Amino acid sequence: MTGRIFQIQRFCTHDGPGLRTTVFMKGCGLKCQWCHNPEGISWEYQLMRNQKKCIACMRCQGTQWERCPSGALQQVGMDIEAATLAELVMRDAPFYGTDGGVTFSGGESMLQADFLAETMALLSSCGIASVVDTAGFVPFSAYEKLLPYCNHFLFDVKLADKEKHRRFTGQDNELILSNLFRLSQSGCRLWIRIPVIGQINDDEAELCAIGRILSKLPHPPEKVELLPYHDMGREKCIQLGTDYPLASDSPYVDNDRLHTLQQILEQACTGHE
Repeated sequence: MTGRIFQIQRFCTHDGPGLRTTVFMKGCGLKCQWCHNPEGISWEYQLMRNQKKCIACMRCQGTQWERCPSGALQQVGMDIEAATLAELVMRDAPFYGTDGGVTFSGGESMLQADFLAETMALLSSCGIASVVDTAGFVPFSAYEKLLPYCNHFLFDVKLADKEKHRRFTGQDNELILSNLFRLSQSGCRLWIRIPVIGQINDDEAELCAIGRILSKLPHPPEKVELLPYHDMGREKCIQLGTDYPLASDSPYVDNDRLHTLQQILEQACTGHE
């Protein structure tokens, strides 16, 4: 089976336990205004132009990225067979140790659940553990395909308020929260990750509401962490030739504020607001 990816990143330490290889996959059903991987939203191949690298040689003639000698023009998107991908990431197995492995991210990797299942089955047969980074906006049947090979999910929870979720991501969160509950019910390992964006979800009421949602899960998540905003997506949008959609004037949240919000969240998760 063939899947579509846009990057393989090695020696990652923030995409699950241990040292990991992260595979970034094309396509996503959400359009978060702060997305730091906008090149992963569209399923289609795209071109990114880095003007800082351009030497004005004119060899590319606008779209022929293969002829660019400086790497200023790059295609985003590559089709790959499951067996080929498994073989590529298994080359890193000596570095994984007892805790590491492969993480599938995106975009929304769960949109390619059949491809993931085939790849994970190959990895599992070689003793390599898989983790899935997901925003949850897919039918639950997609997760059911992976459960025989993977029981560890990094699950993004962005907003508790349904209408705010629709406004800032393009979709409401009803399906997302349903999937979160059902994954918890199945006994999966869950690490909850909450991107904190100034003027959007950095207020105490929002964090308390998210905490209350997490407190009602059948099994408490193993880990709940706040992820501070960064503007990596802004430069990528420039290279893609698209507008950066985030309208917040102050998206950054300092460490002191993050610490306060983390305490508020933890109290809400335990029912001690």
